[in-house]
Amino acid sequence: EGSVSYENKPCPVGHYCPNGTKSAFEYPCAPGTYNPVEKAIENSACLSCPPGRYCAQPGLAGPSGNCSAGYYCTGGSDTATPLPTSGNETSTSISQCSCRDSISPGGQCWLGFFC
Repeated sequence: EGSVSYENKPCPVGHYCPNGTKSAFEYPCAPGTYNPVEKAIENSACLSCPPGRYCAQPGLAGPSGNCSAGYYCTGGSDTATPLPTSGNETSTSISQCSCRDSISPGGQCWLGFFC
């Protein structure tokens, strides 16, 4: 129900197929988003990549990967971004990264967490 078929085949994950779609891969979800379900008919089915993860290419069924230490990924990231550096130390202040569940009261990431 509420789905559109392309040549009687369900629209694949990572894509959406509005009315009139001619190819299963005509409308991929954009980089920074993904769609884990078949039969999507609108681009609103493409979910924003969650914070801490990135979605590097169009047409993904799930995030490409996790951000590594020394990098951060805000929601909707299509790439991991290096943390800015200050001198010889990596800066992890709350103004430069978003780690809602891992920020200590002083505005720094907890030991063992990364942004």
